[in-house]
Amino acid sequence: MSRRLPGKKIREEYFNVDGVGINVELRLTDAGKFYCAPDANATFEEATLVELRTKVKAYLEETRRLHFDPFIRVDYIDAKKNSRYDNVRGRECHEEVELDFSAGWLSREHVGGTNRRWITVYVDEDTNEISPLTTRDREATYGDMSSRDLIPFTPDRWRRLVAIAEALADLRKKISEVLSDATGARLEAMTLPRLLEAAPA
Repeated sequence: MSRRLPGKKIREEYFNVDGVGINVELRLTDAGKFYCAPDANATFEEATLVELRTKVKAYLEETRRLHFDPFIRVDYIDAKKNSRYDNVRGRECHEEVELDFSAGWLSREHVGGTNRRWITVYVDEDTNEISPLTTRDREATYGDMSSRDLIPFTPDRWRRLVAIAEALADLRKKISEVLSDATGARLEAMTLPRLLEAAPA
């Protein structure tokens, strides 16, 4: 049985807490006061709309505030998982590596189904430390983000991923130099250990 709310609904009031939109029904009581119940645990009634907004905003920021932990989002696709080659004969001759990673803060709380809030931030190139969350980061519009393919952030893990990416880039350059020789002489002269020495163990 739903509870009966006082007065008459006049509109939906929008609030933003950590990038998540919250709509609260705003009502005008018979006594001419502004009333709302943002959840089952609290009700507010004030003489002015400004006073009501202020109190409801403070309440929502206290009860709906998200807590974040630093993570690395990794997108890695190798040839075996790449559907572009599913219908190609001789797939064993195709090899492709796609690696992309970014640092960010992931909310502990779910904000939409099984998703959690994800905020991408920078990592200092010298220290490999992740940037702290700012008020502006928290207030940015929320976009759904699955929590899969995430690794807890540490400076050392970030440094190792950067090293892998650099090794892959160096390896691609060496392979390009070998395969750009139309005579095939460089391919014949290639020694695998030397070509792959940039790749991490």
